[in-house]
Amino acid sequence: MDWADKNVIVTGGSGFIGHHLVPLLVKAGANVTVTARSTIDTDLGVKHLLWDMGDIENCKWAFHDADAVFNLAAVVGGQKGTMGWQARHFLANVRTQCAPAIAAFELGVPIFLQVSSVSAYAPEHSTMAIEKNANLGSPVYGYGFAKRMGEQTIRWLCEKRDWQGVIVRMSNMYGEHDHYGPAAHVIPYLVQRFAESENRTVVLYGSGQGTRDFLHAEDGARGMMAAAEYGRHGELYNIGTECETTIQEVAEKIRSLVGSSSDIEFSDPTTVVDMKRCTVSRLARHELGWDYMIGLDEGLRRTVEWYVDNVKGKIDE
Repeated sequence: MDWADKNVIVTGGSGFIGHHLVPLLVKAGANVTVTARSTIDTDLGVKHLLWDMGDIENCKWAFHDADAVFNLAAVVGGQKGTMGWQARHFLANVRTQCAPAIAAFELGVPIFLQVSSVSAYAPEHSTMAIEKNANLGSPVYGYGFAKRMGEQTIRWLCEKRDWQGVIVRMSNMYGEHDHYGPAAHVIPYLVQRFAESENRTVVLYGSGQGTRDFLHAEDGARGMMAAAEYGRHGELYNIGTECETTIQEVAEKIRSLVGSSSDIEFSDPTTVVDMKRCTVSRLARHELGWDYMIGLDEGLRRTVEWYVDNVKGKIDE
């Protein structure tokens, strides 16, 4: 697809993933509008709408001349925070998963990409997870249920007509521009703690033996563009590396990169119910021509360097 001069809306585009997707779209020549609660870097030349994407009429107003919509809008947080606010996370996310899809369908927007998450897999199907098991069992979190509802919305809409609504389930993404602070996911949490710890003990939630398939956000953004361009209507694609790494291994890699001598301790090991997550991305490789390019060691190095240069010493722990 030639993105030049296409009007592209990226909902939630000022967030972590948007900082990787929006520059790729701009580089490809698209006219990008970001809808979010805050603005992205102004030197990219994108338009901004500070808009509630949980309202169908708001979405219709924003999408009226769109050639494509990438739906990144979501309320996210680390595992411990998400478990503590299940109902709130579900309500906040189901609105932003469903309203943009319905609005885009009713307007006839040619391409709509629903960005979902590996957390939508049930724990018993989340190790080497494949798309045919996408709806079996129950997710652990309200966030995962909301993502499933967004996916089902796409399927219902695609049943009505041959509409280019495509779904991607993203593995655990990390990288530059991530969110730091109390609601951080595991990699930014670890980067912040080791960089700011001054050799204090760093405490990790869980046993450290849980595994994740960590995907650099730049590779994730390329996967989203490939799905929007080549994905089949109503289809779901896993976007991941197929490489499982334990949380303890990741912590030790980050500690080494930071140059910290802090000890690592683990808390509440029996409360983690989704011990393993790793997706099979064969469908994305075969149908979308996508594969990841940034390995974990390189991605962590880039993430740590960005944090030290841009964030260290500037936020509260």
